[in-house]
Amino acid sequence: MDLLAEYEALVAKVDALAGGITTRRREDLACRAGCSACCQVSLSVSPVEAAAVARLFATLPREARERARARALVPIEAVPVVPLAERCVMLEEDGTCAVYAARPLVCRTQGLPLRYPAGLVPAAAVRARAVARGPIKEAIRGGVPSSGSIAAPSPCLPADSHSRGRVGPLSQAGEGTVVLDSGCSSMKKAAGELTWCPLNFTGRAPDGEDVVDAGRVDEILAVVNRRFVAHRDGPAGDPLSRTPLSVLAAGGVSP
Repeated sequence: MDLLAEYEALVAKVDALAGGITTRRREDLACRAGCSACCQVSLSVSPVEAAAVARLFATLPREARERARARALVPIEAVPVVPLAERCVMLEEDGTCAVYAARPLVCRTQGLPLRYPAGLVPAAAVRARAVARGPIKEAIRGGVPSSGSIAAPSPCLPADSHSRGRVGPLSQAGEGTVVLDSGCSSMKKAAGELTWCPLNFTGRAPDGEDVVDAGRVDEILAVVNRRFVAHRDGPAGDPLSRTPLSVLAAGGVSP
């Protein structure tokens, strides 16, 4: 049984959505190979994402693994310009990602227009505030009314759903739309906050179909992660634990 199958299905759906936005708005995006504006952060990941990164990291050439390990073990005061605590340990000197194929979901959508529940976007995030007008106003108010949205039913999961495994498998309901087959009939349409990298969309603001509902993605990831931990670790597992990428780079987590 591939315990990462559900997570990989979610990754594929998010990649398809992000790829569609990138293709449609290519001229409005500064995101390119070598741009690392989003990578100046010390990132930690959930157990399911840690497992995915560790699995890929173990297959990297020895030289790449040694470079990452060296970055993870360098004292903060010895790192020039950007302190280690503010730079991803998987970021190579040429601005590329050592684990790009297994990068976390937050990295796969970073830079694009992201909608979060109001008040949940970190103040230090690299972002641009959306002007609440036109399709963007509709996106902020009640979800993006297009096939390019990531949507999920409201969580309405019982407190013991982790141990009883009640949450259904991932399914797809329309092009570019991810839902959870959890038996919930209502769709949460809470107001949110729209952000994107200020290097992007400098000439024309995003349209409604360009917005990723990051709050929905996080909800789905939380359920997938909970199921992963339950299958791998049983009742003793902690789905809320976080693993710094620096620990993965130093060889502290097995795939």
